[in-house]
Amino acid sequence: IRPHVGFKRNLIDPDAVTKQPGAFHDFVEPLGVALTDNPLQTVMKLVGDKKTYIDMVKFYDMIKATKKSAPLPSIAPDVQKMFQAKLDALDGTGAKMKLCRAELKDPSRKNYFRMMAAMTSLNETLGEDALEDLVPYLGHGYWRLREHSQKIAVELVSVGGDEPLAALFSQTTDPASAAGILEVFAKANSVTGLPIAKGAMKHEDPVIRQAAVKTYCALGDDRILPEILAHLKQSTTQEDLRGCEEALLFRRDDSAHMTAVRKGVTTMLSGASDIVRPSLYYLLSQIGDTESIAALEKAAGTDSVAELESIIFSLSYSRGRAADDLMLKLAKLDKQTARVVAGQSVRRMVLGPKGFGDITNAQRLDFAEPMLKLHLDLRLIAFLANVHEARALRALMYCLEKGVKQAAESLVANAEGMEKLSAKDSKIAAKAIRDVIEYMEVTHLRGGPTAHMKKEDDYYGWKALQARAGKVLLKIHKPEEAPIPEFDPLDLDP
Repeated sequence: IRPHVGFKRNLIDPDAVTKQPGAFHDFVEPLGVALTDNPLQTVMKLVGDKKTYIDMVKFYDMIKATKKSAPLPSIAPDVQKMFQAKLDALDGTGAKMKLCRAELKDPSRKNYFRMMAAMTSLNETLGEDALEDLVPYLGHGYWRLREHSQKIAVELVSVGGDEPLAALFSQTTDPASAAGILEVFAKANSVTGLPIAKGAMKHEDPVIRQAAVKTYCALGDDRILPEILAHLKQSTTQEDLRGCEEALLFRRDDSAHMTAVRKGVTTMLSGASDIVRPSLYYLLSQIGDTESIAALEKAAGTDSVAELESIIFSLSYSRGRAADDLMLKLAKLDKQTARVVAGQSVRRMVLGPKGFGDITNAQRLDFAEPMLKLHLDLRLIAFLANVHEARALRALMYCLEKGVKQAAESLVANAEGMEKLSAKDSKIAAKAIRDVIEYMEVTHLRGGPTAHMKKEDDYYGWKALQARAGKVLLKIHKPEEAPIPEFDPLDLDP
């Protein structure tokens, strides 16, 4: 799973994940975040010279369904031993510290495991005095160095290193390092960090302010809520807004706290600036209780199209099912609003109270069926390929009947993933597959290749899809069982 994604760099290595999915358990949460933003994200895999695109959600499901495996072999212990042997060969503590600091002199170097070994050695030798050497790495861009240095720093803070670290915060000029120090105070649950975080909320650098507001909320109690809300109200950068969002949702499971947050956010709505209002809509959508949804519905009465789009966008990220009802209600206002709602609706297929994936197929279809009758959104139609229910096939047939040819691919892919169908569902699925085979024959294949010579006709693509549909039909309705009424195999183009 890659930290940077580009045109030729997949987010994940499909072969590695398929071979050992349990090794990737630590990435389930970030993968869920990525798939929430775009549930239709795909992974490209080369099969010979051919590019094949696979829905990334299949790899998420694969990892989620597998038990976490034992840690894979790492060179870290060997590097640690080699580095320790080099230290043991030196004469005197001064020479050893000089070697360690030489390894840590340039944070941009990629000698990661030697750096980590040097941090460990400095900690063992110097104790809290090693904090100064760790500071450049507490907010480092590479996760191994950042996590290792923060782990050591948290241990040192818990045994009296809080005051020295506070002094280092006042001395550092690097925003990332200062933000890292604030994170350490939060992780160590050190009250020493509370006044420091409060003061840093007024720092000139937005990265430091973002870390400060999160640390202040993590270390404080409900009495600091007015200060967090006031900081949100006067925010002017995305860093401040994001920091406030995370801070206010930090205790999401505390209903009393979230009620207080909702009251504060609702009060701010009427006088909020243009840059702050989207964050308020997002917070209300995340809280998702009856009062929050009612406040969003009231705000949706605006005459501004951009404002309405912002509200709908926020609603699409809500974990509560009440957001479905409001989105459908808004979609019924007019065709333009229906199009806007439909454009964000695919996220409603993946989110539930516990986040990504906490949703049943019945809940998905309870939203998708009425939404598709209001607007035939191609992304929602594409996602239904992953909802292996007879109801989904009926919804896709409706889309096909309305002229959306992309529904044929989704319908066939959906049926290919079906297993253990009841007799009733098998009958529904068989009829849907027969209908889609007939649709392809009449609309895209009749007359043979010579009648479909244009590139956009994609004759052989439709022929291949029809063949897939035929295989699915055999799986759904086995030939040794009762014959399918009114199905004549001679109707198929050989």
